[in-house]
Amino acid sequence: MIDALNKSFSNDEISFGSGGGGLPKAVISNAHATAEVYLHGGHVTGFQPQGEAPVLWLSDLAVFNPPKAIRGGVPIC
Repeated sequence: MIDALNKSFSNDEISFGSGGGGLPKAVISNAHATAEVYLHGGHVTGFQPQGEAPVLWLSDLAVFNPPKAIRGGVPIC
């Protein structure tokens, strides 16, 4: 699945990889910021403006256990 996502959608600003619990995630990075978005629930788990401290992150205690939702971050509804 990750290879297919990268083949179809990756570019200079977005790539796909395996995250917590083996869940697929997108990493978006450009001149303005870096973000991490899990495809499971469309869940934003990290955001950091370039040159700044992170403004969104997950606790080390976050659980990645499908089919349950990821706890923390921002679910995109």
